Amino acid sequence: MNYSLILASVLLVLSSLIGGAVAQKLSNKLNYLLGFVAGLMLGTVAFDLLPEVFELTKQGDNAVLPMLGLALGFIGFHFAEQLLVMHASHEEDYKSHSHSHVGKLSMYALILHRLLDGLSIGIAFQINFTVGLAVSIAVIAHSFADGLNLVSLSKLYKQDKHLGLLLGVSSFIPVIGILLSSLVHLPATFLAVYLAVFAGFLMYLSAADILPEAHREKPKWSIMVLTLLGLLLMFVVSTAT
Repeated sequence: MNYSLILASVLLVLSSLIGGAVAQKLSNKLNYLLGFVAGLMLGTVAFDLLPEVFELTKQGDNAVLPMLGLALGFIGFHFAEQLLVMHASHEEDYKSHSHSHVGKLSMYALILHRLLDGLSIGIAFQINFTVGLAVSIAVIAHSFADGLNLVSLSKLYKQDKHLGLLLGVSSFIPVIGILLSSLVHLPATFLAVYLAVFAGFLMYLSAADILPEAHREKPKWSIMVLTLLGLLLMFVVSTAT
């Protein structure tokens, strides 16, 4: 029994549920936490995912494929966000609109993304404990932001009626992804590409989504410091494990 995966599953569920609760109670203080989360995610890319991709490519794989995966991961998530409005970054621009069909599709896409988060954690632990730990920290931190996003989307698109059910599904579905990962055993070539794609996801989410949201009202030095602390924490984790 892999106790690391069990612990990651529990923390994933709690992080999302807490994120949803905080979104409804403390919306005026979220920018500080989002700045820290962005630092964690960027640190995971810089200090764990990309070095592991480079290590895997040393085993005879072509480095072009993983780098193509990195670019596709970044631009693919951007396209998904633009087409499905997966994240509500500027709610005040849409107060007079209520496209319920877009809101439902956006929330379903976010839930699918959560399933892939769980799968990514399970696959990361297949590589080694260090990569698994780093990916778990980044995904659990982002899980908090996912809870925030789901509540924001429900309010933006007038989908509050089923918010409790959707938040519950979104919180628990990564556990299914972790369980499914035990059925998947990937060769080194595919692992390198998969990690690169996931790195592209995290890069986009942190740099193009979470950081702008953290500084949306007014750029603050304190938020920048928290982002730097998130980066340093992931550096310490990656070098100490």
